[in-house]
Amino acid sequence: ERRTQLDYGYWYEPDGRDEAQQSVFERVEVKPQALERILCCAAGFRFRLSADNANDPLCRPSSAFVADVQEQTIKYLVEGLPDRAAKFAEALNAVFKPQTCYLNLSSYVESDLL
Repeated sequence: ERRTQLDYGYWYEPDGRDEAQQSVFERVEVKPQALERILCCAAGFRFRLSADNANDPLCRPSSAFVADVQEQTIKYLVEGLPDRAAKFAEALNAVFKPQTCYLNLSSYVESDLL
C-alpha cells in the first residue's frame, strides 16, 4: 500500500524550506538519521548529519537537532533497533568492519555529527 503513495507516504518537503519548515524537517528526521548513523558506523563509513536543504548553503543542523539525533542514537543502541534494521546493521558490521561493533557506545559522540 505504501508503494502507491507519493514518497511512500513519508513526509517530505523539497529544498528551499523556510525556518518553520526546516524545524518540521528536523523533527521528523531524528529517527531516520539516527538509524542511518548506526548503519554507516556498522559499514565503516563516516556519517554526517544532514540539514537536507541544498538551496540554502548556509543552512546547518540546529543544535537541538544534533542533540536529538545523538539522544536517539543512544536510545536505539540501549533499547535496541527495530528488528529488520538490527539484522541489516549486524550484516553490514560483519562484512565491512568485523573488528569493531556498531554497538560500541563510546564511538557515538555528538561532535561526530557535524
